[in-house]
Amino acid sequence: MKNVKTLLILLSISTFIFASQQRVDALGGNAAYWHDDDANIWVFPHTVNNYNIANTDGSDFYVSWGDGSKFGFAGGTASDMLKLTWGNGSNMGANFGLSMTPEVTAADDSGNCGDAMDEACDDEVKAADAVNVITVGFGVNMAFGDVGVAFDNDAGTNLGLVLRAQQGFWIWDNTLVNVGMKSPEEGDAVMDLGVNLYTHLEIAENTTGLWATGFGWTNDATLNDGDGDITFPAMTFAVESAMQDWIDVRAGFTKNWSITSTSSIGVTPTFGLGFNYGSFNLDVDVGSSLFTNPVQTITGYSALGATGFNLTYNW
Repeated sequence: MKNVKTLLILLSISTFIFASQQRVDALGGNAAYWHDDDANIWVFPHTVNNYNIANTDGSDFYVSWGDGSKFGFAGGTASDMLKLTWGNGSNMGANFGLSMTPEVTAADDSGNCGDAMDEACDDEVKAADAVNVITVGFGVNMAFGDVGVAFDNDAGTNLGLVLRAQQGFWIWDNTLVNVGMKSPEEGDAVMDLGVNLYTHLEIAENTTGLWATGFGWTNDATLNDGDGDITFPAMTFAVESAMQDWIDVRAGFTKNWSITSTSSIGVTPTFGLGFNYGSFNLDVDVGSSLFTNPVQTITGYSALGATGFNLTYNW
């Protein structure tokens, strides 16, 4: 799954990732598998048409609204000047971002380090050019499914394309295809490809499962001594279940097998909770203590183990 997740980060344009990412992360990390989640806005920009939404993770915010066309904006990081989204009210949408990092001049370079990386310069301010990064995304819903296109010029030229179709094979009824290319200012271009099949399972009343498997390829020379990586299978299994009317329990499990290195890092588990407070939803990630020490954790005598949250209001 490493290749697939890396590719989706590119396709989502990393400076835009926001929305209810805590829920998605707890369910395996791939927003495209969960069609109803507003995190899809950053993979398929046209899905902004489905929401009037306000969201925060405590350090940033995102707001989008409109009776017909949708207009939205986010606060961003300190270097972000603009982060905007738009939807035509139907089947198209786009996002745009501009971040600006000022130049560090020679006068600021107190150690005259320039590009040097020796120990004498480690504690000094190094001269650097100004950096302006533009991010653009476009999405459209077509007869066969959803299309998302992404571009940014962060340290080179980065392009991404993601296709999601309600066409499957055997026990899977959906297909997800991702293609990405990163052309750095120096060095060789890196290409990525992912093809995944997935389906949702109605396990029981108010309990939904996800089963996904796929193939990944990259020619990234930093992997496997320059050989890149071929991953098969790349698997995700996730379950979301309503414990009560106001609380959902989530668990996700991912694992990949690298054909190139004939090895795997094993299963990566993730857990989370979703709270429905009527006017808004709270999504948090949790540690395994929720399950190893459930009574004290639920009653508040033990820490929940959460490291992040998303607070979302829909209207």
